[in-house]
Amino acid sequence: MSTVWLVVPPLLLLWQVRYLHRHWNIGARDLIRATAAPFAAVIFLVLAVEGGRHLIGTGNPALQLAMILTLSVLACMGLLLHDRRGITGRLAQPVITRR
Repeated sequence: MSTVWLVVPPLLLLWQVRYLHRHWNIGARDLIRATAAPFAAVIFLVLAVEGGRHLIGTGNPALQLAMILTLSVLACMGLLLHDRRGITGRLAQPVITRR
């Protein structure tokens, strides 16, 4: 079963990149630029939660949940501010070109 999870997602991602390039004229480089900020936000969220768990300990589930929710809101706000600055604005409105 784990082999399926290691093989299928990369194949689907390759198909998605090919489809987007063929039908929407969006290349792999554009996708990487567009997903860099969300990927960085997820990494920040995971590192902050794990760091917080080590600082406060694992004893109080309510405190852990509050920390996760707070950091999730901060990560989402960071992504919204990142998008408002227009850094990923080019991909927000793709040009539709059919061959």
